[in-house]
Amino acid sequence: MIQVDFTPLSVEMKGHAHYANAGQDIVCAAASAIAISLIQAMNKFIAKQDVVLKEQEGYLYFEIVKLQPIAAALLQSMKETLQELESQFPNQIRVKESFIK
Repeated sequence: MIQVDFTPLSVEMKGHAHYANAGQDIVCAAASAIAISLIQAMNKFIAKQDVVLKEQEGYLYFEIVKLQPIAAALLQSMKETLQELESQFPNQIRVKESFIK
C-alpha cells in the first residue's frame, strides 16, 4: 500500500500499491505522476533553498522551508488529487493528514 502523510508544510509518500505487476500498476503510475508533477512545479516556482526534497525508490519526502502561497497551493492540490485516487483505490493508497510532524 502507498502511504501518504501530509502536514501543512510537507508530504511524505512511501510504499507501493501492489495493484498489478511492476510496469503495469496504474495506481503506482498515477501516484508517481502526481508526485513528479508537484516536484516539477515546485522547481519552476520555488527557490531550491526554500524546500527540502528527499527521494528514492518507493519514497518521497517534500517540505516547504519558507512558506509561499504558491507552494501551499501546490501541496494542497497534490493532497486533493491523491485523496481522489484513494477514493477509487482504497486498498492501494492511504492519505492522511497530521498537524504535528
